[in-house]
Amino acid sequence: MINPKEYGNPFLEESLADYGEGGLYHIYINDKFQNGRYRILDRIGAGGYSTVWAVQDLQDDKLVSIKVVKARYSENNIELRILEHVRDSRTQHPGRQYIPTLLDHFYEGNSTGGRNLFLVLELLGPSVAAFRPQIPGKCFGASPKIPKQLLLAVDYLHEQGIVHGDIHDGNILFRYPEWWEPDLEDFERPNQGEVKRKDGRPLEHGVPKFLVQLKEFRFALEEDDFEDFDHIQLVDFSASFFSSDPPETTHTVLHMSPPELIFQKGLGKSMDIWNVACTIYTLVTGVSLFDVWTDKRELIPQIHRVIGETSAHWLLTALTEALIMKVAGYDWHDTLEKKLQENGGISKNSGTITEKKSAAAVISFLRKALVADPSKRATAKELRRGKWMRGRQFR
Repeated sequence: MINPKEYGNPFLEESLADYGEGGLYHIYINDKFQNGRYRILDRIGAGGYSTVWAVQDLQDDKLVSIKVVKARYSENNIELRILEHVRDSRTQHPGRQYIPTLLDHFYEGNSTGGRNLFLVLELLGPSVAAFRPQIPGKCFGASPKIPKQLLLAVDYLHEQGIVHGDIHDGNILFRYPEWWEPDLEDFERPNQGEVKRKDGRPLEHGVPKFLVQLKEFRFALEEDDFEDFDHIQLVDFSASFFSSDPPETTHTVLHMSPPELIFQKGLGKSMDIWNVACTIYTLVTGVSLFDVWTDKRELIPQIHRVIGETSAHWLLTALTEALIMKVAGYDWHDTLEKKLQENGGISKNSGTITEKKSAAAVISFLRKALVADPSKRATAKELRRGKWMRGRQFR
């Protein structure tokens, strides 16, 4: 077991504990894989499950990304199975264009005797979450353009019997617009730092010689440029599953947890609908619908307050009075309508007629998706038929 405290770490955002047996593959700048086809350019993403690299495909003369999965998750990998299913599907659905296409995959043996899975995918731009801070105060407002694409992607997945399981604004990436496709110059200055033991002794087995600092994308964009980022991809299927074989639990962003995950009820497609609603609230307002610090149970009084009495029966059948008292000390939020008005300036009672109609359509959409009982939550297809998704006057 690698003890990170024994080493000087040049880049603290990456932990040496992620390496060693069952961990990450040692990747350095200019490394080549798959018989020299793929050349590593820079590290552009990281998580508890994998790292993501910008890569030059020397065979096809283009830039791609490679997601390198930790060895312990690489065998019988669910993300690979789902991406292969999507790639091989012949179903015609408008949401297919918003799901990544698997370009290639292969395995590489690592220094500890395991194998790491390499997934080759399109090189994408910034996430929705990372994009907003580049233009302070900018959110997507009541425009259904991005929410509609997200809903189409989810409807396609559900039609294929796939549950994403971890939908949030960090897993929604933009494709680059035509006028700003990245090239090699964008990755010509990677920052690679040497790893050393604090006591000066040689590195132990499994420790990488270098770490690569995560590349931060900086965008010199004007307000008008924002509109050119108009095609999303819903990524990261590490928490996904086939609806025919649901897990007992899964990981998702804490404040996005649906009621059935909080109470460890059966998981299915409805959890994606809850995640979509929470994500769309953030797109519309620029802030999160719920706030959680340490425990999913903190959500219980918030859900009841935001949704209202319609949530009470389902919640109370799964909740003891003692638990309510335990979490009741947390701040209670206003109703959904009030939160939308305060955070997004969206209200059914103010503004022009078009703005009022738009606000009513957004609220109706969220009300159908934010239902405590997963069996009564609207499906993606039902939500697609709503006024907000269909109404041209709201674009």
